[in-house]
Amino acid sequence: KPTGEEQHLADILNRNGISFEKQAHLQINVFHFVVDFAIPDGNEPKIVIEAKDLQTKFRKKAAICEMAYKSIKIRQRYSGIKTIAVIDGHLTKTEQLILSQEYDKLLYNSLGETVIVFVNELWRK
Repeated sequence: KPTGEEQHLADILNRNGISFEKQAHLQINVFHFVVDFAIPDGNEPKIVIEAKDLQTKFRKKAAICEMAYKSIKIRQRYSGIKTIAVIDGHLTKTEQLILSQEYDKLLYNSLGETVIVFVNELWRK
């Protein structure tokens, strides 16, 4: 079942006519990852969007580490892929630094509407 943030992003992408795959499965060596959204270019994903609700502190650090690790592995497998993380919740400076180093764009819930700007910007790169 999609979270509120995932549904919000799906609505934004649909309104803007962007083709995407929800809950896309990516096999990378022995790892199997599910990403919230993959925007394909042919048979390969060109942009991956991860949306996380981090309103609670319970296992928040684990979620940040999982997101960063997933991004690292995806980048190793798909050269030229771009990644966007959309976070609903508060991040410490360290958590912001970790995610901003592993994702091309780090957006907060209030900036969710701007995801289209970044999708278009990253698509051209």
